[in-house]
This record gives sequence, C-alpha cells and structure tokens, in this order.
Amino acid sequence: MQLKIALITEDTYSPDFIRILIKREDFPINNHKINICKGEHTRGGIVKPCWDKIRRVLSKDLFEKCDRVIIFVDADGYDRNEIKMRVIDHIKNSKWLGPQVEKYISDKKLSIIVFSEEIEEWIVPGTPKPSEYLKKTKNYDKRQLPEMANEVNFSKLKSVESFNEFIEAIQ
Repeated sequence: MQLKIALITEDTYSPDFIRILIKREDFPINNHKINICKGEHTRGGIVKPCWDKIRRVLSKDLFEKCDRVIIFVDADGYDRNEIKMRVIDHIKNSKWLGPQVEKYISDKKLSIIVFSEEIEEWIVPGTPKPSEYLKKTKNYDKRQLPEMANEVNFSKLKSVESFNEFIEAIQ
C-alpha cells in the first residue's frame, strides 16, 4: 500500500528537496511505498506560522486525498515548541479542521515539523544560520535547494530533532 503524504512548506523549493531526499537509495527507512500527494495547495511559499492561508490549505479535500499531511515551519532560532503551539492554535481556528486538530495529530494524519532554524539545517547540521553559511561557502541560492538533497548525510542527521520527527511522521 502506498503512503500518500502532502508536504506544506514555507517556500517553493522545499517540497522538491524533501521528495528527492525520500527517493534516495540510502534514505533511512523504506521509501518505496511513499508517494508525494500533490494538490493545488501543496506547493511551497504558503505557510508561515500564523498566516490565514494555512487554514484554507488544510482543506477536507486534502485530508481525503492524502494519508498524511506534514507542515514544515522554520523557527529561525526561536523556541521550536512555541512555534509549533502557535501553528496548532492558529489551525484550531479553521472551520472544519479546528475541532479535529488534536485527533489528527495523535493519529499521525497531521504532523508539524519545526526546524530549529530552517530546512538547510538538514544539509549542514549543527550550523547556526545554515542558509547564510551555505551562501558564504557555496554561493548558495534558495533555488538550488532541491539539488542540495544529494549532499545530505543521513548519519549526521541522527541528532537533528526536525529530521527525526519527520521520519517518525512518515513511518
């Protein structure tokens, strides 16, 4: 059985980066049954912790099409748990999803992954301001994010909470 997951991110390039990571042969879990469920609202550039658009994106239709919905949010150095709670509180104001948020989270139908800084922390774990570091050392531009998926060292991600939470969300 295929596991269909929707990826909702803060930027346009993260979904492709994550999709490429999942498809790598050395991905830490069995990836042959994972399928990215794409919809009109599952591309990037749409999610900030408290944007009203997140409530529209999390439609009943999305949850019917996909087995899991995973929201990725940058903490940009702020407390990850606080950011996660802000997102949950904001989603609770959604017309149809609001009352079901806690159940969807406990059933692993909805996961919120908060990066300590940003998604680039998966490329250079333990580096403060990872996108800035990549800009200085590799002339990195956000458009290059999907290409960077092949540079991720999964063994170095064992201590990265956001990556471990992602693995848990798709198992």
